[in-house]
Amino acid sequence: MTSGTDAPAEVPSVSDLHSSSSTSSMTSSHDQSSDRKMPEWKLHKRLSHASHATFSRLSDQFRDKRMSTESDDQSDSSSPRLVGSVSMNNSNNHGNAHYGMPDSSHSPVLRLPPELLAIIHSFLPTKADEWAFVLTCKPWFLACADAIWYRPHIPDKATLQLLVRTLGQPSAATFLPYGRLVRRLNLSLVADHVDDSVLINIAHACTELERLTLTGCSKVTDAGLMTIVSINPRLQSIDMSQLELVTDEAFMCIAYSCPRLGGCYASNCKLLTDRAVMEMASRCRNLKRVKFAGCPAITDASVSLLIDQCPSLVEIDVTGCSEVSNDTVTRALQSLTQLRELRLASLLKISDDAFVRLPTDYCLDRLRIVDLTGCVLVTDDSVHKLVQCAPRLRNVVLAKCVNITDNGVQALTRLKRSLHYLHLGHCSNITDKGIAWLVEACQRIMYIDVACCTQLTNEAVKDLAMLPRLRRIGLVKCQNITDEAIFALADRSFAVNHTTTTTTASTSNNSTLAGTASHPLHPPPPPSTTTPATTTATTTTTTTSMTNTLERIHLSYCTNITLASVIQLVNSCPRLTHLSLTGVPAFMRHDLTQFCRSAPPEFTQHQQAVFCVFSGKGIERLRNHLNSIMLETEYAALHLPHGDPAARIFPGITDAALHNYALRAQHLPPGRLQLASDLPHRQRNNAPLRYPNPQGNDDLAMHIGMMQVGDMDHQANVHRLFGYHPLAFQQPRVFDDEEEDESGFNSE
Repeated sequence: MTSGTDAPAEVPSVSDLHSSSSTSSMTSSHDQSSDRKMPEWKLHKRLSHASHATFSRLSDQFRDKRMSTESDDQSDSSSPRLVGSVSMNNSNNHGNAHYGMPDSSHSPVLRLPPELLAIIHSFLPTKADEWAFVLTCKPWFLACADAIWYRPHIPDKATLQLLVRTLGQPSAATFLPYGRLVRRLNLSLVADHVDDSVLINIAHACTELERLTLTGCSKVTDAGLMTIVSINPRLQSIDMSQLELVTDEAFMCIAYSCPRLGGCYASNCKLLTDRAVMEMASRCRNLKRVKFAGCPAITDASVSLLIDQCPSLVEIDVTGCSEVSNDTVTRALQSLTQLRELRLASLLKISDDAFVRLPTDYCLDRLRIVDLTGCVLVTDDSVHKLVQCAPRLRNVVLAKCVNITDNGVQALTRLKRSLHYLHLGHCSNITDKGIAWLVEACQRIMYIDVACCTQLTNEAVKDLAMLPRLRRIGLVKCQNITDEAIFALADRSFAVNHTTTTTTASTSNNSTLAGTASHPLHPPPPPSTTTPATTTATTTTTTTSMTNTLERIHLSYCTNITLASVIQLVNSCPRLTHLSLTGVPAFMRHDLTQFCRSAPPEFTQHQQAVFCVFSGKGIERLRNHLNSIMLETEYAALHLPHGDPAARIFPGITDAALHNYALRAQHLPPGRLQLASDLPHRQRNNAPLRYPNPQGNDDLAMHIGMMQVGDMDHQANVHRLFGYHPLAFQQPRVFDDEEEDESGFNSE
């Protein structure tokens, strides 16, 4: 083992690690300094794919070296012990030997550059692996300390207390100045435990903050906020949403102390006035994002000055600032060429004049999000003008704009593939025709809400079900829809055909010209010579299977839907994470509501009584419970005496509903769907009842015993209903061809 007085080993460059001679002796410092330095982005690109293999290989080498080192230590009593205090000396190899690690001149793993160590650390899958990595040795810890402390995760009170205690220690007692490594601090998860004292204690250590999030920290006042802001002049973004005790004094301090501020989020800061906003607009010229939603004292004066002094604004939210008028909105649209998001919800003074006064040829090419919720004076004319000036709108919110009609929806169809998010709640003038236009033109819609659009019927939902990327749909209080619409949402698993046509032209002198057209209407390229040519076209069709993409479905107060359709819905949507069925009579049962989440405490007694929302693990529990009930119903259908056992377990489900469910659930040829009506004419003792196998195309059968003729149709429907689900049966018997012929059933 090399003694602690040896000269420090040179650290190889990145290129040395990739060369075949990486395990040879170290080059001189002069040779290393002459190597070409690799940019950071290229380093990440080149090393990210090899990080796992490199780490595994070098770890094996390190283990072998360490085992040999330990054997040497046992034979040499003068050698340093494996366990000891952390050495603060980083100038020689003595510290590495003190940790029980081999000398850097003998261990390749200790010659890795810090950049590669940081990349390896970023690929570790679990927190336990990350901590084991950084606690291995001082060089590894130093390489990853910035990444660990850059954005500390504070999920609970205990973690917050540990953070405050650590940051409060003197610098001489800690290995690194941890507070200066923190760049982004988010205290929103522990908002109830954050007050002025916490912020003051953190402020003394964290002096290099770039982002500070205090959302919901309602105990914070001007004193704590001004302390931490005044010590962090490099602050670029601050979120003070719902800090109702903060006044203009704190905002003035931010304006004076943080000239680099680019984002100010102050939603529901009720005490904020024009005075502070105007001061911030004058001193923070780099502002790009401002949110003053729910600040009633904000008026046209401060918003207009903000628009004039901060031309780089890309996001403005003045929701609920009722004093903002049409002139200010028009001014913002004309002056802010970089604007991407404009939120004007609940501004009762906003009308069509705010938009129709824009020049005809004016273009807002960067505008992506517009929120006009509750702007009751806005009509279809505003929608036409917005689509004309901003052809790349992605999110459009027109909820409670009661004057929007199918004409406005037709204007939205010009957005085509750009439109991803559309909220039309309470637009009661919209009909099935408008939805049909929308679905035909805008195939990339992922979220649509048509709550309280009372004129919509099942046909509109069927059209919406054809959107291939649909993830969220809101149908609250659409009381015209029935199980037929829910079946359409459940049957969204479909195949998409992609057709490619390849055309080859051959001339008489054997010269060829090949071209590919992505659409059948595209003509093949013309031949390159004037000699006669022979054209051959080859069309290739590729079928891509699409699974049901629905994740969130809102069906509250759709009183006409029953359990039959919801059963198929939850079994057909593997990605489902949220299902609201509040006020649906079929689900007002304790055995089902036990899986829904608790109602919010601010709800009235009636609202809590009808609350029924399933989310997260509640969806899986509901699905399993419904499938178990189906097993019970199947058993009852087979073994209970004459009657209607399914109706007793599933109140409100009739034979017609079961048969309708079966027809939609099985996806079989029409000839095989007539089994239920055909059974009474083929009734016999111990006749097998056939139903499709969900795992394949084989016909399965089960002896149903002696049954009265009147029960046969119902039993067939029950078996059709539950045969569709894999959980419904346990290893049913498969009949061979001879038994099939003897039983009198046609396999077709």
